Amino acid sequence: MLNDSFAEELFGEDITTRSSPFEKYGFHRNPFPGHEEEFSEFIYGQDEAKQVFLERFKQFHRDRNVNTLLIVADHRVGKTNFLRYYHHRLEKMLQSKRISRTEAPFLPIYTRAYEYDFFFIYQQIIEKLPEDILIGLFDTLTENPLSQEFPDTDLSRALKKAGEDRASSEFDQEERISLFRRWLRGGYRSLNKLEREDLGVRENITNSPVGARFLRDLIEIMRERNILNGLVFFFDEFERLVGAGLSRAQKDRYLNDIRNFISDFQRGAFFTFAITPAGLAVLQRNNPAIPSRLGTQLQLRNLESEKEALEFTQIYIDHFRQEKKKDILIRDQISNVFLREKERDQKVRQGNFLARLREEVEKNVFQ
Repeated sequence: MLNDSFAEELFGEDITTRSSPFEKYGFHRNPFPGHEEEFSEFIYGQDEAKQVFLERFKQFHRDRNVNTLLIVADHRVGKTNFLRYYHHRLEKMLQSKRISRTEAPFLPIYTRAYEYDFFFIYQQIIEKLPEDILIGLFDTLTENPLSQEFPDTDLSRALKKAGEDRASSEFDQEERISLFRRWLRGGYRSLNKLEREDLGVRENITNSPVGARFLRDLIEIMRERNILNGLVFFFDEFERLVGAGLSRAQKDRYLNDIRNFISDFQRGAFFTFAITPAGLAVLQRNNPAIPSRLGTQLQLRNLESEKEALEFTQIYIDHFRQEKKKDILIRDQISNVFLREKERDQKVRQGNFLARLREEVEKNVFQ
């Protein structure tokens, strides 16, 4: 183990007494997150968009019918913050409900990684299915097997086999879940003959339509058994699908798979997409049938006044401040940052304003 004196000699500092230069202002860190930092603690403003989102989600919570929303805003206006905020809150609810078992939770899934086709997103979803939720499903299959009327598919055979084998003393639940997940994400060929027979599966899942159908059926089974209420999707930076990197044929196929994925779910799925106005314009021009399937459009606002800028700044300061000490920024500094940004771009985007505030704080602390 590295002792303190050796660390001091090696690195030229005493790590036991080192303190943050922000402490004299009452902070442990710069109160304004950097561009690459994930931040999901709050959303400033955007009241109209938040109200619509919450109304639609409450409706989804009541009836479980599919809902779709499309967040539209320029870069750095707050789309990622908006999605991350609700994703984070749903994750906390997921954890608490899994612990308390009072109500079946929703599973939130956030992504901005799209790669080559929709099957990549499908695989992300399968990886994010919590193990304890799959265990809960397998447990119910022992006492309450799938109905014989359920369509005879690889999925139904795998689930029925899990229920039949669950009572066996040789049943290894973790191994079964691992095999089930590997097969479901398209890993049939990685299973040996005995593993395939153990699962009861016969074919590989090689494309999005087959995977989406199995996922829809799986979620419906868990919803009926009060294990999982449904999936809540957050597709961020959706403009990536209409930008460079994919051929026109790949984009068309990808978007068509997403449209079909939404259509496949009759219940138990809530979709929120986020896109730039430029990306939406390309989508409307090249794939006019897609935008309407992405749901009601919600517009996010820029900061429009010095008053809003001051409130925006204060909420970050209040959130990160440990104790009241010397002001880390004064009112005139904040106003000047806002006015310079407005003069430069005519629009004051939250992300850009946050970056300028961060720079201003660095000057105060380190110069």
